[in-house]
Amino acid sequence: MYTEIINTSENFKKIPAEQLKTVFSTAEIQAILQKANGEKTIRQYYHRAKKKYSKFEEIYGIKINI
Repeated sequence: MYTEIINTSENFKKIPAEQLKTVFSTAEIQAILQKANGEKTIRQYYHRAKKKYSKFEEIYGIKINI
C-alpha cells in the first residue's frame, strides 16, 4: 500500500531531495517538475525518470503519478 500518491508539482516538491537523488538524476528531477507544471521537457530525461518510478515506489512507498 502506498503511503502517498504524488500527482502535482507541489506534492513532488515536498519529497526530500535526498530521497529523490537516490533514484533520479538532477536532470530527471527537473524533467518531472517541468512535466508536472505543464512545461516543455527534454523527453529523454523524462522517459528515463518515468522508468524509475516503480523503483522509487518500491524503496519509499511513494507512488509518483506525473
